[in-house]
Amino acid sequence: MDKKQEILEAAEVVFLKYGIRKITLDDIAQACGMKKTALYYYYKNKEAIIVAMLEKKFTELFDKVKAEVDKEEGVQNRLKVFMKTRINEMRSNHPLMNLFQSEDSLSIKAKNFLEE
Repeated sequence: MDKKQEILEAAEVVFLKYGIRKITLDDIAQACGMKKTALYYYYKNKEAIIVAMLEKKFTELFDKVKAEVDKEEGVQNRLKVFMKTRINEMRSNHPLMNLFQSEDSLSIKAKNFLEE
């Protein structure tokens, strides 16, 4: 794994622990065993790290959804798989979503749709 990926993984752990407002470059550096000044070689600032982390997550999500949709035939099936995969991936495999939305906030209809 390259250093940029290590930084992004450490940033995600720290982000989940402290939240976006409290996370510092010192926290990220400590989590990946680097000095804060070494982070600047890879990223301009904290915001650049967070943007890169989110871009990585969006790419992973897009790739997963596309792979699932490509398996289906017909527009209706593709749309249903698109929505279910996207929602399930965001809920179950992306702990960042837990910072923004709890499972309790989903409507009954949405929960029923996901359980079909």
